[in-house]
Amino acid sequence: MKKIKLLLVGMLFSAFLLSSTITLAQDTPKNVLVETIYLMPEKGKEKEFEKAVKLHNDTFHGKAPHQAGMNLVLTGPETGWYVWYMGPTTYTDLDTRPTGDHDGDWTAKIDPLVKKYGKTEYWKYEDAISYSPEGSLDTKYSNIWIVDLKRGSWETFKEVMTKVQAVYKKRTGDTFRIYSNQFNADDGRDVAMLFDFNKWAELDEDSNFKADYEAINGKDTFAAFLKEWESITPSIKSAVWLDVFK
Repeated sequence: MKKIKLLLVGMLFSAFLLSSTITLAQDTPKNVLVETIYLMPEKGKEKEFEKAVKLHNDTFHGKAPHQAGMNLVLTGPETGWYVWYMGPTTYTDLDTRPTGDHDGDWTAKIDPLVKKYGKTEYWKYEDAISYSPEGSLDTKYSNIWIVDLKRGSWETFKEVMTKVQAVYKKRTGDTFRIYSNQFNADDGRDVAMLFDFNKWAELDEDSNFKADYEAINGKDTFAAFLKEWESITPSIKSAVWLDVFK
C-alpha cells in the first residue's frame, strides 16, 4: 500500500482534500452488499463491548454470506463510534440472516453495553470502478471518504473513477474500493471510497498520482481532471477507521 497519502494518494485534491475495513476482493460477485451499523458503547466498557461482539460474531457470523466484522472510527466527528458490518452478502441473503438464539444473544450480551445505536446503511460494492486485487485487503486501517455527489452526475462519476482505476492498475500494492449507498437519505452520503493501509507511516510518503495520471492521459491533463471531479462532488468527509477484527 505504497504512497497512499491521506490526501487520497495525491489524487484529489488540492482544493478541499479532504472517508470495515470492509473486506472484498476483486473476484467477489459484482452484486454484493455490505450492511453497516454504527454503535457507541458505554464509556469505560469499550473492551468489554469488543469482546462481546467478537464472541457473537464467532458464534453466529463466522461463515458466508453472513460473516461479520467491526471497525473503530479514529478521526472526524464520528470518532469513538464502532461500525459493525456484515458482508459481502446480497439482498437475498438478508432474508436468511441468523435469527433465534442470535437475537437473544445480542440482547443479553451486547445491548447492555451499547449506549447508543446510530445509522444503519447498505452499501453496494462497485466492482467495475474499484481496484483491489485478490489478497490485497488484509490491512489494518482504511481512509474512508464519504462523498456527496451532485444530482444526475453518477455516469460522470463512473467515468472519472475509470480514469483513477487505470492509474491504480499501474501501481504495485495500492488499492481503492467504491461503494454506493443503496437507500439514499439525501444527507451527502452517496458514495464511500476506501483507501487501505497498514501503518500511519505510509501517509508520510509522497504520491506521484499526478505524474502517473498524465503519463496515461497526456501532459497537463490533471488540471481538467480535478475540475471535473470538483464539479460533481459538493462535499467530502474523510475519516480513518481501524479494523478491530474481521
